Amino acid sequence: MQKYTPDEIARFVAGRLLDNNGTTGLPWQEHPAAVPEHALTGQSFTGINVLLLWQAAKRYSLNSNRWLTGDDLRQAGGTVIPGQKPVTLVRY
Repeated sequence: MQKYTPDEIARFVAGRLLDNNGTTGLPWQEHPAAVPEHALTGQSFTGINVLLLWQAAKRYSLNSNRWLTGDDLRQAGGTVIPGQKPVTLVRY
């Protein structure tokens, strides 16, 4: 796992929040059902990760609030779709 300085994290998050892909309104989509959660454990994501996952849901037109790590996906027998990129989150 790559380590980032607080300044690098702040620049990354600010860039994501300002990146609106030419659309109006919020650069994220609040999922109507719930806060994003880990698909296997049910643990809710917190802090800025909630906004980052909502933004990814909007960007990729996703309709689920459940998320996995790449390792979790592979352990469950799944694969990452070729060409897809992970969502970068902040580890506390």
